[in-house]
Formats: sequence, structure tokens, C-alpha cells
Amino acid sequence: MAPPDAAGLIRAEWVSFPADAADAADAERVILFVHGGAYCLCSRKTHRWASWKLAKDARCRVLVFDYRLAPEHVFPLALHDCISAYSFLINPPPYSGLKKYDPKNVVVMGDSAGGGLALAMMLWIRDHGSGSLAAQQQNQSSDAFDASYLKMPAGVGLLSPWLDLTQSMPSFRINGKYDYLPDKTKDKILNENRSHYYVKDNSFLKNPLVSPYWATESETQPLPPILVQIGEYERLRDENLAFATKRFTTTPLQLEMYDAMIHVFQIFNMVYPLSDLAMQRLAAFAIRVTDPAFRVEDYERKMTRFGSGEGFPTSEITMDLVETYLSAKREDEIEKVEEKEEQELTETVKQMNAKMSELILNGALTVDPEDESSDDLEEDVV
Repeated sequence: MAPPDAAGLIRAEWVSFPADAADAADAERVILFVHGGAYCLCSRKTHRWASWKLAKDARCRVLVFDYRLAPEHVFPLALHDCISAYSFLINPPPYSGLKKYDPKNVVVMGDSAGGGLALAMMLWIRDHGSGSLAAQQQNQSSDAFDASYLKMPAGVGLLSPWLDLTQSMPSFRINGKYDYLPDKTKDKILNENRSHYYVKDNSFLKNPLVSPYWATESETQPLPPILVQIGEYERLRDENLAFATKRFTTTPLQLEMYDAMIHVFQIFNMVYPLSDLAMQRLAAFAIRVTDPAFRVEDYERKMTRFGSGEGFPTSEITMDLVETYLSAKREDEIEKVEEKEEQELTETVKQMNAKMSELILNGALTVDPEDESSDDLEEDVV
């Protein structure tokens, strides 16, 4: 990162929900939320649907921040901003007078691209933070950023995380007719050599800090407990299933797949009960992993499908089912899966997809960076 890129401010806001009474544990817990938006859209303002709900259900403060967006700012600048925000929480500047949070009380969450950034940050801390080989070899007299004080948070919650920018998994095509996520596009910036605004060119697509799916699991430097939530009909379904079953097979990870849901279905938590359930489970995860009595070894690896019927019936996601999804490569197999899913497609999914497409087309998910409207919540500058 060039010196000019390391200077500036990160706008952020604290979100809290009034409570009748908060115990000491609640007061110490905090969630750092990384908003999504394909690395080029959205802000802390567009994601108050998540921040207020998590603040309420997890009984804690939530810090949401605006990282630099593409195409003006490409990898790794958004990741640097995430690391800065996390550093601000656990090691604020001494002159700021701000509260210093114990990493054991911090949970990092993010949706879509924000989920990818959250996981990329965990990989960066694993390789450069406290206890890493890089930290042990850090030359304190150099001008390099000293990350040796950065410790892993208590846990990571990922809402439909974007883990593979190569978009090579079967569900990216199969679920295209249901999900609002667009196909690969070309414009005056994007072309055959640059598929996404977030990267300078396609040589970056398999960089683990761009596409965490391609990262290598470490036996000696484990990641913290992870909760992944995906929609059954979303385009990013398979990369998350493959990440959990093929790439990071020993990490303390639980994956939840929600019946007939699309990408970041949690945004509809005030309308659809299954979306609300997902948000409640994210909050419960934050409470659980920040409990002083929590032990990582008790966080059982499992994959669960949540149904939309009465009582939200659950079933295990078996490896046979995962293999069925991931093996849908030939055209005839894809057509069979599409035909089956078309018959099962519910009216709810159609309504959710149409509403999200309407928000995107109307520019509701785009915020003018210069807009300083009076609806801002309590705000701190990082």
C-alpha cells in the first residue's frame, strides 16, 4: 500500500438498542459488522437492518464502518480498512480516550462481500497477528506495520459470504434464475481481463485474501469459531458448502442453509420468520462465543438445513447432498437440478427476489459518500 493510501479517516457509527438492564457481560460484548455490496456499493447506513437487529438480539453495541469502495479503490484497500477498524476496537490510540475491548469479547460479522472481507481479515491476522511467524520475525525498527498485538476475535458470523470471485461453482449458474445476483457483466471498466471492480485484473481472483475459498487451512494457527448462513437458492451456496467440506475441514465451523432462501435473505428479517430466525441465531452465536465459560472444543462442527415449515424443522446436510450439489457440472445434470428446483420454488422466493432487484434498480443500496443527512446515528471517526 502506498503511503497516500494509508492516510485518511474511516467513517463509522456505533449502534445500540435500549435495554431495561444490561449485565456486565453484555456491556463488554461488541460486534464489528462489515457491510456487503459487491465491494462497490452500500455503507454503514444501508446496513442498519442488520446492525440494529444484532444490537437488540445480542444485547451489545455494534460498530459499522465505511471501507473504501471499488472501482476507485481496489484490493487490498478495503481489507486494510477492516484491519484498521478491528485494531481501533482492541487497541485504540492512547490519546483517544476510547474504550479498549478484549478480543475475547469481539465478534466480527459481515454479509456477502463483507463476509468475504471478514474471513480475509481472519486469514491476515492468522498469518501476521499475535503468535504468527511473521509477528515473531517482525523487525520493530522498521517502518512496517506491527500487527503482533492483533489477536483473533471470539468468533466470526458470515451471512451469505462471497468466498470465490472466480464464480466457478455450479450454483452460480443453477440458481441464477432465482437469485438477484447478476451474471458476469462487461462495461467500460470490466472486460475479459478484469471480471470484478475489486481487483485490478483477474490474476488476483485466486488470491486467498480476495477469495478466501482458495486459502489453505493451518493446523497450527486455527481460525476462531465460525457460523456461516446461506440460502438454498442463492448463487453462492456451493462455494460455501465446498469451503466447509473441502477446504477448511478441521476449523470450528457450523454451516446453516435456509430453505428456499436467496442471497443475504436476512435483510427481510422484519417480514419473513425464517429470516428473523437466522438473525436471532447470529445473535445467539455472538452471546455464546463471548461467554467466559465458552470452550472452542465444545463448538461442534455440523451443517444444518432449516425448513420454513411450522417450528422450522431441521435436518442434517449430509455429504451425499453436498456432493450432489457440487457434482452438477454437465449440462444434463444442471437441467435436471433446475427442473426439480423450479417445481419447489415458492412464491416467497419470487417476492424476495423481486423486492431486492427493485432496491438495486432504484439505487436504494447506494449512498452518496458526501451525504451528511441528519438521520445519522451516534458516530465516531476511526
